[in-house]
Amino acid sequence: MNPLIEVWRQPDARWRWAYREEGDSDHEVVELLSGHSFETRAAALISANTAYPDVRVTFADSSDPAEALPGRQRGSTFLGFMAVLLVWLRLRGLKKER
Repeated sequence: MNPLIEVWRQPDARWRWAYREEGDSDHEVVELLSGHSFETRAAALISANTAYPDVRVTFADSSDPAEALPGRQRGSTFLGFMAVLLVWLRLRGLKKER
């Protein structure tokens, strides 16, 4: 199976990620938990992508913070997340150009 990173929201409202990869049998599973939790989903995503840049990221269904937010704030949260992600991608591209 291909490796993946899962990002989820913990009960304390902080975010965490884990690298997961299954081996040849059901008993061979590698799971590496992030070193610490993060205040925002975007921060957890950036950390995961920094550690494993070419690994697909998934989000746990129960961790969607937008479900608890009113519609207007939901849009603001999404735009903020996208802004952070775009800045991170741009900085990553600048590092590769050097």
